[in-house]
Amino acid sequence: MTSLASTLLGTSALLLIPSLAGAADLFGQPAPLLAASPPGFYIHAGPGGLILDESARISAGGFPVANGNIAVPSQPSLLLETGYFVTPNIGISFTGGIPPLARFYGTGALGGLGKLGSAVYGPTALTAHYHFTGFGAFQPYIGGGAVYMVVFKTNDGALKQANLENAWGATLQIGADYMINEHWGAFFDVKKAYLRSKATGFLGAAPIVAKVRLDPLVLHTGIAYRF
Repeated sequence: MTSLASTLLGTSALLLIPSLAGAADLFGQPAPLLAASPPGFYIHAGPGGLILDESARISAGGFPVANGNIAVPSQPSLLLETGYFVTPNIGISFTGGIPPLARFYGTGALGGLGKLGSAVYGPTALTAHYHFTGFGAFQPYIGGGAVYMVVFKTNDGALKQANLENAWGATLQIGADYMINEHWGAFFDVKKAYLRSKATGFLGAAPIVAKVRLDPLVLHTGIAYRF
């Protein structure tokens, strides 16, 4: 497990397992028998991290680069999910956040090139989910939907005139709220996205084309608020 994932999991544990005394002092008596949320808006806000499962099929001048691949370190961000309970069990939500910086490095046959380039991008998701309400204050959910990656800026490295295209994809989602009272709680959320894009540029005089698989795992934890 990466240090980023460990940090987020540790943070979620602190948020999701508060002492009952501390919760009572801050928010009033905890509500283990809390009823399902009525229709209305909610937010999930807090730190997040994107852990990519990346690879690329790369060609130079129209010829495949044998054993050429990429590596992209994980990226932290601050994420915000805004949602609406259509019914006490069904919700829809939109997730976005502060655009992270992804750095692309060559591996294999491209390992000697170092950083190929970087991109500032905005990962977004529109999902629908089912919330289980038979566990009192602990309310897990599962769902899925669409993702869209908006690339705001691409920076050159070894690859010149680098460009990474915007892309659509799909995502699965699972998570849980722990509601301290009818408004306040904590949450932990995991999205697994399936995302493909295309990158182009020049390595010297040779045009480079890469079909890129990103497939990020998005971890998100923090404060839940229901209006």
